[in-house]
Amino acid sequence: MMDFSLTEKQLQYKKRASEFAKRELAPGAQERDMTEEFPMDILKKLGAAGLIGIQFPKEYGGQGEDYLSFILTVEELCKVDSAFGIAYAISSTFTTGIMLFGTEEQKNTACRGFSKGMRWGALR
Repeated sequence: MMDFSLTEKQLQYKKRASEFAKRELAPGAQERDMTEEFPMDILKKLGAAGLIGIQFPKEYGGQGEDYLSFILTVEELCKVDSAFGIAYAISSTFTTGIMLFGTEEQKNTACRGFSKGMRWGALR
C-alpha cells in the first residue's frame, strides 16, 4: 500500500505559504484585482521568506526541495490571491526552462535572482 501522506517538510512549506498569504497577500487582494496591479514588493518578501525557488537546487539559489512543496505553496497562495499565485507558478515554469536547458551563466543569473524575488519570468 502506498503512503500519500505529506512529509514534515512539505507540511512546513504549506503552513509557511498559508501564513504568508494571509499576512501579506490578503490585505489589498481585491483592490489589486480591480486595478490590475502586481505587487512586486510582496514578491520580494516572498523571496526573502524562502518561498520562491523551492524546487531548484541550492547551488542556483533555490531551496533544493521537491516539486510537491512548490505546488503546495502555489495552492496556498492561490487560496488568498489567485492572480498572484498563478503568476508565481508561471514565472517558476519560465525558470524551470532555464534550469533544464540554460547555460551555467543563465542558471546562476536568472535562477538566483528569481529565488530572491528580484527577477520575474514571463511567457509570451
